[in-house]
Amino acid sequence: MVTIADAASGQLRYAEEVTRGVTPAVAFKNLRLTQESLDEGYETVVSQEISADGNIIDTIPVRAGSQGSVEGELSIGTYDDFMESALQGDWSTLINRTGTDLSITAATKTLTAGSTSFSGIAAGDWVKLSGFVTAANNGIFHVASATANTLVFDRALEGTLALVDEAAGASVSIRMQKLTNARTRHFYSIEKEFSDIGQFRVFRGMEVDTMALTFNVGEVLTTQFGFIGMSSDAGTTTFGTGAHIGSSTAPVLSPVANTGPFAIDGAPYQNGILSMTLNVSNGLRAQESIGSLYPVGVGRDRVNVSGQMEFYFADNTIYSKFKTRTPMSVTFYVTEGVAADGTADPSLGSTYVFELPKVKVTSNPTNLEGLGNDVISQCDVQALKSDFGYTIAVFKF
Repeated sequence: MVTIADAASGQLRYAEEVTRGVTPAVAFKNLRLTQESLDEGYETVVSQEISADGNIIDTIPVRAGSQGSVEGELSIGTYDDFMESALQGDWSTLINRTGTDLSITAATKTLTAGSTSFSGIAAGDWVKLSGFVTAANNGIFHVASATANTLVFDRALEGTLALVDEAAGASVSIRMQKLTNARTRHFYSIEKEFSDIGQFRVFRGMEVDTMALTFNVGEVLTTQFGFIGMSSDAGTTTFGTGAHIGSSTAPVLSPVANTGPFAIDGAPYQNGILSMTLNVSNGLRAQESIGSLYPVGVGRDRVNVSGQMEFYFADNTIYSKFKTRTPMSVTFYVTEGVAADGTADPSLGSTYVFELPKVKVTSNPTNLEGLGNDVISQCDVQALKSDFGYTIAVFKF
């Protein structure tokens, strides 16, 4: 009896390419997912040649290329590589410095160092402090200005910024890693294994064209990465070299237990949000040429970051932004840390902070849907280049 492949026995894995379209001779890393649609698009045209017997003579290939999406449930660290490709950037070198020379001046909201360096930290960044004796001085804070040995903060990720004077002496750590949109491209070979029948396929030159992060009440946080690539191949053994690298084991995140309040212009939005989707698109396009069935390259457009939210209507805060075309900032975070009361607590686990420093509201319909319904306001936003030189930043702690 023939064995038919079962989706539960499937596995995706990937490796970053040095040269686009060339599978590197390295171990592939297993990828967590819920479903995927990777395939080779193979377009043909039907021959129009006349046959006296009334039959179609042939179909002729005119273009081919790989594309499709990978969907998953969000967990910290699992999709960091694909986030690089989506934002066309690179994760910065992790800053993780510890010193006993760090002090806090509450009146000026300043962190001062004696010899510990703050190099690599700039205005607009979020940093995590831990180790101060005073609990209020520990947390994730937004940097308003930075020098080699001073950081001035203007807000806290959670609650109000309420620093307390504290002299140097405690062993204090400062931590930060960030990814911003740029113009650096990342390409991957993605392998699909049907383990129960011993079959493999590989898709080469795969680059993230679109990324979506979706938050819905009653569901887990989900991700979707849409790819455009080049050729594909099939075989009965892996296309990687050596033992596969295991996937991350970080917990799947929830939009209620692992997500903190969304902040508008630095202030938590208190009206309640039902759903939110963050979209990134690079406008990739296949570059075709006579003499090549597959694309000879892939062009790109500008990075386009947009979003949609649904929230309970309680005031005209968002509508005022829409009406006056006033830019605002949007900040939200997801974390593995969960407090005893079931709410998100970034001090207890790894955290992503998503920052859109400058967005404009492009639509804000608020309608009466009939009796027995809450009034739900919708909000579409377009992210723009900020004074920091980027449209979106992701910070990891």
